[in-house]
Amino acid sequence: MIGRMLLRRLLGADPATAFAWDQPHDVVYRVDPVRATFTRLKLAAS
Repeated sequence: MIGRMLLRRLLGADPATAFAWDQPHDVVYRVDPVRATFTRLKLAAS
């Protein structure tokens, strides 16, 4: 829930769009607020 809230604020998205994003626990995001985009960066298993 916190991740969606942060992405929503950084990207300027509406609540419905933010709730539609799938956010697995093992993914890190690179967010570009200027371009309003984000990239999923999957971490390698340790």
